[in-house]
Amino acid sequence: MKKIYPLLGAVLFAVLPLAADDFSFDDLMSGDVSTDSGSGDDFDFGSDFGFGDTGSSASALSISGDAELSLREIAGDDNWDDLLEGSEWDWSPSLTLDLLYTTDKADFTANLNVNEDDLSDDLFNELAITWYEDKFTLAAGYQEVVWGKGDKVHVVDMLNPMDYTDFLNADYLDRKIAQPMLKVNIPHSRNGQLELVYVPFFEGDSYAYEGTWATSDAVALMSTLETAVKNSAYAEYNAASAYGDEYATAAMISYLSGHDEADELLPDTDSLKYGQAAIRGTASLGAVDLGAMYWFGYNRQPTVYYTGSDLEYYYGTYGYDDFDIDYDQLQVFGLEAGAVAAGFNLRAEAAYYMTEDYDGSDEDIINPSFEYVIGFDRNLPVSNLNLNLQANGSYTLFYDEIESAYDVEYGDDETFTLIICKLSDTWNHEKVKPEVTMIYCAEDQSGQISPAVAMDVDGNLSFEAKVTMFWGDDDSFFGYFDDNDFLELNAMFSF
Repeated sequence: MKKIYPLLGAVLFAVLPLAADDFSFDDLMSGDVSTDSGSGDDFDFGSDFGFGDTGSSASALSISGDAELSLREIAGDDNWDDLLEGSEWDWSPSLTLDLLYTTDKADFTANLNVNEDDLSDDLFNELAITWYEDKFTLAAGYQEVVWGKGDKVHVVDMLNPMDYTDFLNADYLDRKIAQPMLKVNIPHSRNGQLELVYVPFFEGDSYAYEGTWATSDAVALMSTLETAVKNSAYAEYNAASAYGDEYATAAMISYLSGHDEADELLPDTDSLKYGQAAIRGTASLGAVDLGAMYWFGYNRQPTVYYTGSDLEYYYGTYGYDDFDIDYDQLQVFGLEAGAVAAGFNLRAEAAYYMTEDYDGSDEDIINPSFEYVIGFDRNLPVSNLNLNLQANGSYTLFYDEIESAYDVEYGDDETFTLIICKLSDTWNHEKVKPEVTMIYCAEDQSGQISPAVAMDVDGNLSFEAKVTMFWGDDDSFFGYFDDNDFLELNAMFSF
């Protein structure tokens, strides 16, 4: 079996301090060490509310957030003329609240995200406490941390799993899944810091196995597992048939109802056995910002492999127990750099993903790989145009060792390269913001293009309209979604 493609209330972990740098949303714009240098809007906390007078610095609660309504209509490849007459608009209301409670020595931070799909699950994006000392800050709780110099594209950002159920359309930060972690930041004289992180449990990336945004690999996997479940259910029926048809039918139905989720095959990673550890150091040397990191954990994309006989696989008579899914152990060694030169904002990341298949000979473990991000952005001398260009790619090592059809990477390409280009402008004193983003897959010549325009009404209320279109062969990375062209309308009120 092929591996699944990579682009496939809450409880506070510990009442311990959390690093202020990791939870300052202003850092999301500044490109600080634990944030995404190119991520979206600055989350500015609003009015302060004092609680009592203790004779010292008063504690305060700050509240801000966004209320958003998104409407999306899938037009398909050739149905744009009938778009406005469509009756299948997807309505998606959501509410985000950012809470910050501040004292002299500690902060409590919470980010709540409420939408119609998860009113009971994943209510808190972040829930954490920060403790400040002179020579370090200590952080604990559910956190979302970004590492790397890329602009919403990273290969050294390993601390959080990603939600790929709508992976082509959601913003990078919106795809992050908060994790319980303990984090220590130690600043040093080179305008950087040393970051030490421990994550006690492991969670893999989340994928859609069916529906509009399920990838071809995920759909193929689900089809194979459905066949395996049916075969096993028939086996249960035959084994119980000696007790009568009614008993045999009940046994088959019971088996089917107990094996209706692909995630059931996944191992239980909610234990200290699957703990992860990471270290990162950053520094500024002249005009260049540098960083290095190491992460020990598990590959967040599960590996699916077949354990049954070749003959049963050939004839499609395999059973559910003939498959297994596991998370391969993974160590990541990464470097990052950013600089400004001749008007170009330069950025780069490179990482070696080392698995336990050190020479590519193990069919049940993915090969090691080299991953990279390289790019720049630059203001152009026309209007307020800005060009942002990045390349994100991977190179599978020991590719010539992938020969057997039972190798978990059989059928995958040796390289995978995405070219991401964004051209944006601002008009009318930054009230109107048009942009167009294109993503191109070099290996199969498929891609997507998304023109959009956002309008800021009064600093609080804003609107956005976006069209997304895909092209490519039916079996290509983006061409698989050729019938999913859509129009999206968004209204947001920030407070």
